[in-house]
Amino acid sequence: VEERTAIERPDADLVIVNDDDLTYAKVRLDDRSLETVERSLSSIEDPLARALVWSSLWNATRDAELDPRRYLAIVRAHAPRESSIGLLTGVLANASFAVQHFLPHDVRAAEARTWAEAAAQALIDRAVELGVTFFDTAEVYGPFTNEELVGKTLRKHRGKVLIATKFGFTIGDEAKAARPSGLDSRPERLRAVAEASLKRLGVEVIDLFYQHRVDPDVPIEETVGAMADLVKAGKVKAIGLSEASAATLRRAH
Repeated sequence: VEERTAIERPDADLVIVNDDDLTYAKVRLDDRSLETVERSLSSIEDPLARALVWSSLWNATRDAELDPRRYLAIVRAHAPRESSIGLLTGVLANASFAVQHFLPHDVRAAEARTWAEAAAQALIDRAVELGVTFFDTAEVYGPFTNEELVGKTLRKHRGKVLIATKFGFTIGDEAKAARPSGLDSRPERLRAVAEASLKRLGVEVIDLFYQHRVDPDVPIEETVGAMADLVKAGKVKAIGLSEASAATLRRAH
């Protein structure tokens, strides 16, 4: 940690500045300096210093000072080794933003899908390694694509983790027009969602299947009854409700 004047040092590849209450990093962006910074990501152990290095790289990319393809290459090489899930999540989120907004248009679409899968795999692999055992998704996330992504990236970890997914929102203009509330927890609808979620997740049984929001137009007894039937059929292990009142929970029970 150097004083503010160190930021002007012409020979410094990376300077972490402690200026009163503000701590930040400044990275030189020539090839030799970037190589030094990459090596630092392999050796610096202090979590604040690592966060500052990642932040400086992202700021340079955002401000068009660093080629986004170079930034993404650094992320691919070094982000999966981050010990902090919070920091790893932030780095991958910034990288995904870079893919969607900073890459040339002719490669953006194809790269976005590839990057999403690679980033998700890196994040989930690291999370499992650190002891995370519960992963939550929903049909409405994407819609649909997040279930596919979670299912694919968790496939090799299936004996170590539990997957939860949710139903309850209308998806598509036609469905929303028929259900102005935007909610749909009719028994026939949740059964269809369960079957589709099983396929997207690539599993034979859903560990936890729960209602995303309570549907005011469908008695909760009907909804939970249909969910219980899924448990009896061996398609779901456990059921639940999200954002339900105490009175609704008592009726559901």
